[in-house]
Amino acid sequence: MKRYRRRMIKGYAVIIGAVVLAVALIVVGIKTFGKIDGAIQTPGSTPTPTHEVTQSPSPTPSAEPEPSNIVVIKAVGDIMIKSEQLQSAKDEEGNYSFEGWLDEIKPSLAGGDLVIANLEAVLNGRSDPNYSGTQVMMNTPASILTALKNAGINMLMTANSHSLDAGMQGVENTINEIKDAGMDYVGTYLSQQEHDTAFIKEINGIKIGVAAFTAETGDNINNVPEEMQSVVVIYINSQKVERMLEKVNKLKEAGAEFIIVYMHWGEPYSDTPTSTQRSIAQKLLDNGVNLILSSHTHSVQPIRYKDVTVNGVTKKAMVAYSLGNFLTDQVNTGRVKTNTGFILSVTIQKDENGNVSITDNAVVPTWINRSGTPGDYDYKVLPLGEYAAAEDLPEGISETVWAAMKSEWSRVREISVDNIPIKNS
Repeated sequence: MKRYRRRMIKGYAVIIGAVVLAVALIVVGIKTFGKIDGAIQTPGSTPTPTHEVTQSPSPTPSAEPEPSNIVVIKAVGDIMIKSEQLQSAKDEEGNYSFEGWLDEIKPSLAGGDLVIANLEAVLNGRSDPNYSGTQVMMNTPASILTALKNAGINMLMTANSHSLDAGMQGVENTINEIKDAGMDYVGTYLSQQEHDTAFIKEINGIKIGVAAFTAETGDNINNVPEEMQSVVVIYINSQKVERMLEKVNKLKEAGAEFIIVYMHWGEPYSDTPTSTQRSIAQKLLDNGVNLILSSHTHSVQPIRYKDVTVNGVTKKAMVAYSLGNFLTDQVNTGRVKTNTGFILSVTIQKDENGNVSITDNAVVPTWINRSGTPGDYDYKVLPLGEYAAAEDLPEGISETVWAAMKSEWSRVREISVDNIPIKNS
């Protein structure tokens, strides 16, 4: 009996010893190899690869993501900060802020890869901090760029009626302010070399060429040295269309696959383009321009689709004769339509053969709303259709203004836009 008990105890000891040994081996394995068969790796430990008998297949190199080959272009008209707006933007310390003015229209600009606007002013505060918003001098604080960029605008046209208000110094300061804000600009040049250089911006695999021309700079051309007068901007002239075509050809030579031209032209406050405009537009399209954008009239004008054949290839091209006003104050003109503008959205796509074409488009009419009292006005750019179609009087809008918005909403929908969808926002 005693011998039997001794055998039993000895057996238990062997079993216990085996268990202890197995546990020890597992612990050592976890510390050495990390996660084994579902065991959790201890925090902070560095995993060491286990040695597998079967050979893993070589990893397949991940392919570079293909560009989408789709670009959404959005464009608006004139940004021209008037004296009333400067007074309202100025705080007690003498600083200018335009923040909040574009908050409600920002969603309508969202989604644009290239968002273009016409900056009808100089940003000459580095040389002359006496800002002005008059017909003679449109000198705007550079802080306007913060509001524009925050709203989604990333490219400014600088060839227009007020480009030369402060001479070449104003041109240079404006260019430098735009560059410092991280935005692109097209339209004014500080040298012959810049004048002769094609502006190409590649977005999502599509090379987009952009040029800007103006019908006038007023008497301010006299502020520019004579040797720079034919360099600083390119003028729209029906007798000298070849100067514009030279610029278009430079864009093509530089590899542009889609060409945009922004024209500052037209009869102020007119709802229709002139015969000269239509003739020049056709020549530009016939020579490879795909999209013509325009401003200067302070009133929206028709948008036309055209079938154009270039080098044996027929494509749809588009002309927006005027996008109207985007941000200004022309209430004193007594013309309600100066409060209205267009956001034109154009989608382009490159096919498998490398051809780029317009595939989609839309228009969002906008409204510049002014409320408050002189010297302390509150400005907001609003989606016109959204407010005009409201069932009840929108907050912050007077009955008189709401009636004007409804009237403008009806008017702009009657302007021919060649079956392009007109959206509320």
